[in-house]
Amino acid sequence: MLIYFGIITSKAQNIEITGRVVEYTNVTKPPVGKKSFDIESVSGVSVTQEGTTNSTLTDVDGNFKITAPANAVLVFQYKGYKKRSIKVNWQTKLFVVLKRKRG
Repeated sequence: MLIYFGIITSKAQNIEITGRVVEYTNVTKPPVGKKSFDIESVSGVSVTQEGTTNSTLTDVDGNFKITAPANAVLVFQYKGYKKRSIKVNWQTKLFVVLKRKRG
C-alpha cells in the first residue's frame, strides 16, 4: 500500500502588464452630437500593485510596464488627479484615463 502526503500550494501567476495613462483635455459638448476632446499623456504617474511596494512610474509618453499577479489591483496616483484603482483580471494591456481633482 502506497500512501502519498502532499501539500498543494496556490500561487497567483504573474503577468507583464503594459499600458498608457492619459487625461482628456479640451472637452467640449456641442448642443447636438458627441463630445469632442483631446488626449494628453500623463508622465510621472505612480502605478502600484495594491497592498505591496511593487511599483513603477509612467514615462514621458504616459507608458508603463509592471509585473504583477493576474488578479492584482493596480493603483494609479498623481498629484492633482483623482486616484484610480483597476483590477487587472488577466488583462495585459491597459488604457487608463485619469481625471483632475476639482478645486
